Amino acid sequence: MSNPVSDGSVQYGPRLIYIYLRDGRHWHVPRQYTTKLAWASNVELRSWEFVREHGAVIGVRWPKIDEDILLSSLTRDGFQKAGLLQ
Repeated sequence: MSNPVSDGSVQYGPRLIYIYLRDGRHWHVPRQYTTKLAWASNVELRSWEFVREHGAVIGVRWPKIDEDILLSSLTRDGFQKAGLLQ
């Protein structure tokens, strides 16, 4: 499951997961950030949804592997990329 394009997107490669929000914030996260992400199949990774609080995106959830990551944790751990995407 994915989200409307207006919210942003989550993409993945062999080593990284790329999280992009419509406001320009973005994170590049190693798949090894959690064991569940490291071992997830491509099909499992394609099934994601944004986690919201009061309408704001605060994280990403992968329901097929029961994994949630808060964006504040990714920022704290140094995975938010500097600058905003244009």
